[in-house]
Amino acid sequence: MKEAFEIEKRKIPVNVSLYGKTGITVCRFIVDTGAGHTIFDEDYISTIGYTKESIIKKELFKGFGGKIIEVPIIKIKSISCLGLIRNNFKIGFCKFAPDAFYKGILGVDFLINHKLSIDFKKGIIELE
Repeated sequence: MKEAFEIEKRKIPVNVSLYGKTGITVCRFIVDTGAGHTIFDEDYISTIGYTKESIIKKELFKGFGGKIIEVPIIKIKSISCLGLIRNNFKIGFCKFAPDAFYKGILGVDFLINHKLSIDFKKGIIELE
């Protein structure tokens, strides 16, 4: 599926739907092919019916500037973006900066086994 985008602060934003135990939220994530895992802002965890007690494990992630952080992981009902739906998806969460224009990072774990095309000239991103 194709989606138009406009670069914001040298990042590619996309619309992502998170489906949880009791709710759905749609928010903007940035595509990050250098990120191994998908993470989202912990402020959204309750909007889809999860709490910090929903944590299934914690993993160490290398963040911006090489900083190592411990990230809690939950398993959500599903996540969809660019026409792809992943069920029972493990996703990390942490506190994002209040001024961040995005609420999550779409990592390689979501994109794996698919073809991702980004046309910067036309402003089109496509996942097949």
